[in-house]
Amino acid sequence: MVTRACISINNRCNLNCTYCHFHEKKDYIQEDNMDVITILDIITSHIEDNDIDLFKLGFVGNGEPMLDYEKLKQYIAHIGDYLKSGRIAAYTITNGLLVDREKLEFFKEYNVNVGFSVDGISAIHDKYRCGTHERVMENIALYNNMIVQNNYHINESAQFTPS
Repeated sequence: MVTRACISINNRCNLNCTYCHFHEKKDYIQEDNMDVITILDIITSHIEDNDIDLFKLGFVGNGEPMLDYEKLKQYIAHIGDYLKSGRIAAYTITNGLLVDREKLEFFKEYNVNVGFSVDGISAIHDKYRCGTHERVMENIALYNNMIVQNNYHINESAQFTPS
């Protein structure tokens, strides 16, 4: 039985990381208008039809999902009742540059976990991720502060890269 899915909501990124395959393939990757609302409707029907207590759902990007934050908000709100009741546990993963208090408050309202991609210590992260470590860590600190203040969940994921 399928109890999890991951939806790539875009094909865009705001970084040019040295190891990323995305920029090597940018001439071949095309934006496509995927009907995510229909996909979400299929998922919620599947949950109901199979009496699934918990379905795990990721909203990610083939790049950076926060570049399409307005669409992401629409998708999350569309399944809001499932998120608030806990029948869907959702997450998104970000490079952390476009995160702000408003976005984090929205994710909190719908119980959406946020994962941050960090390539380790500052020297390593900055080498591969365009000198963004300090800014990403500031946004992780913002997220941590909101968690402490609001008893919210945290999901920091580390991505390790070769030296």
